[in-house]
Amino acid sequence: MVNTSIAESGNKVKVTLNTTEFIIDKWAAYTIEGLTKAENTIRIQLVDKNNNLIDGPFNDSGDRSFVISKSI
Repeated sequence: MVNTSIAESGNKVKVTLNTTEFIIDKWAAYTIEGLTKAENTIRIQLVDKNNNLIDGPFNDSGDRSFVISKSI
């Protein structure tokens, strides 16, 4: 996501973590907690005010899988 602003009444970032969806409307650092040691999947998409995907080469990360291997 580059060269865009996000807001409660405008574009937003939709994050799907495993099967849970989150809508982000403010640029900030976020922490992900409580993941299992199994495989996890995340997808990040730029959506409009109606939650429709905004077309563009950088607006959908696709599914990204990762494994938590140990606790810190």
